[in-house]
Amino acid sequence: MRRPNILIGIPSPHGREVPITRSLVYIAMSQARLADVSWWNHEGYQVDAARTRMAEFALEKGHTHILFLDDDIVPPPFTVDRMVNWHYPVITGAYERRTGGLASGMFINDETMEWKPLSWPLPEGEIGLVTASGMGCMMVDTRIFTRLSTPWFYYSKDGSEDMYFCRKVGRELGIQIMLDPIIECGHELTKVIKPSVTASDIPADKITAEVTP
Repeated sequence: MRRPNILIGIPSPHGREVPITRSLVYIAMSQARLADVSWWNHEGYQVDAARTRMAEFALEKGHTHILFLDDDIVPPPFTVDRMVNWHYPVITGAYERRTGGLASGMFINDETMEWKPLSWPLPEGEIGLVTASGMGCMMVDTRIFTRLSTPWFYYSKDGSEDMYFCRKVGRELGIQIMLDPIIECGHELTKVIKPSVTASDIPADKITAEVTP
């Protein structure tokens, strides 16, 4: 089986510098056990254009997955290994929105992309399946992009580029987004939430389950 090759793509339209709160986490993610990891901090452009270019680059260079990571999100250091081990096409970590509430949930109106956040926390031991989610910490199998029509991302008055992508994945491929509550991220524009667990806290049988779309 081919070893996963992950591109971590960070759209940074404001050119923010990486603070110390994230640098150590980035180093740990680069040393993932189960995948090879490379990075691209994409400065400038609108976020939908940046995500599109990074996805195109991932396909061009033969990356098996792209992990979209916003420049104000602080993921747990074990995020790459945890996500890769699910063998699921689209996975998101859990983080708080700027306006409060979980950044993942279900579409109420598919046309307008109106959605409702999932209740948090999830019942202990449960994995969530959602139809709408922010992409602040989302891993996508790059084969998804070969099956979707373009544009993959589009920011409009009705909704953001991440919700547009989630709706497209659901409509065209019938795939829901896996929400893994163990991947609890901090969001620096709200408050920095330190991950509540470490890699050593996760039993091996909790990170090796396979989920198929």
